Amino acid sequence: MEKQLIKIYKDFIQFYKEDLWENSRKWIGAPNISKKEYLKSIFIHNQPTFIEFWGYVRILIYFGQDSFLKLISNDQWDILSYKKFLENQNLVKFEKNRVKKISSIIKQSLTIPLTKTQIEKILSKRLKISLKKFYLKNCLFPLFKKFPWLENKLTVKEEFDQMQISFSSMLTLLSKISFYFPFKEKFLVAGADDFLQVYLSIVYPEISIITADLDSDLLSITEEISSKLDLEIKTIQKDFTKSKLNRKIFGFYTNPPYTLPGAIKFLNFGLSGFSNLGGYSFLVLGDEAIKNRRIFLQQFFNKNNLLIEEIEKGISYPLEKSHDEVKSFLQEAKKINHKPKNYLFARIFILSYIPFKLPKFKYQDIFFYL
Repeated sequence: MEKQLIKIYKDFIQFYKEDLWENSRKWIGAPNISKKEYLKSIFIHNQPTFIEFWGYVRILIYFGQDSFLKLISNDQWDILSYKKFLENQNLVKFEKNRVKKISSIIKQSLTIPLTKTQIEKILSKRLKISLKKFYLKNCLFPLFKKFPWLENKLTVKEEFDQMQISFSSMLTLLSKISFYFPFKEKFLVAGADDFLQVYLSIVYPEISIITADLDSDLLSITEEISSKLDLEIKTIQKDFTKSKLNRKIFGFYTNPPYTLPGAIKFLNFGLSGFSNLGGYSFLVLGDEAIKNRRIFLQQFFNKNNLLIEEIEKGISYPLEKSHDEVKSFLQEAKKINHKPKNYLFARIFILSYIPFKLPKFKYQDIFFYL
């Protein structure tokens, strides 16, 4: 299946090279360069990666042109290119702006993107519980409700800085992954304590998910839940500071220690699984011990060909009151008669890996629209 998708992608790149060139001749501010120069040093700056291409196709098919334009953050010329190619290849049949037919290769290879509401309904139906009352609570609470034995078995380990996100934030993360990640295979969860691997597998049982963590207890519990829910989640015990993934993936989620070395080491572990086909990284990170060091994190992004596709604030964490640090904070707050909120916040970074080297952009015209 992957070979077919790669061939289609390569055919699109050849088509897009010509189509983009022809279209650009009609643009305001079309640069006065030769086609040879365009092909040599300009087109690659416009070239989507393999995973981006299939992500764009999927959103265009299932969510329509508004979401497609938001995803690519571009004007409408690309819609014409994509629709022409998909119809010429008999991959999708459009009737005006509606999809009338989708080929079997797309149906078999790509997931259907879901809204946050749709994701919640799937989880509620599969877990057989109402989820609204858990929105501001620890994301483990729905699993505790489903499996009462889990609450006594799971120990939050302060030495690993384990603290779970809220369930409402879990829905946000799942919707972001659903929007960007197009394939039914090869997704890594690097760090198991949020149990995103379980929720993602419930929503998308067709996605091949690998979960890696140093904590063997978390991996064992993941396996037990997977068995009871009939999920297929592979688990591997890894120390992200000392090892590589040693297998190919198209995307990964990680929620590392909120330090610059923690973010970089966890990202490097996930990036070690990317190939020349590209990939998406979903990174949750707070500012506790980073703050202005985000400048150095951005330098790491640039050095490793990571484009920031999106940053969203508001990923929330209920305070883990078993942590000694939290106990100390609450005592200090009480001294000044301060009633703290029961949660803290982080951001999600959505990063796209560009697997090819970009030549230096040498043109200085501010209206160089290509």
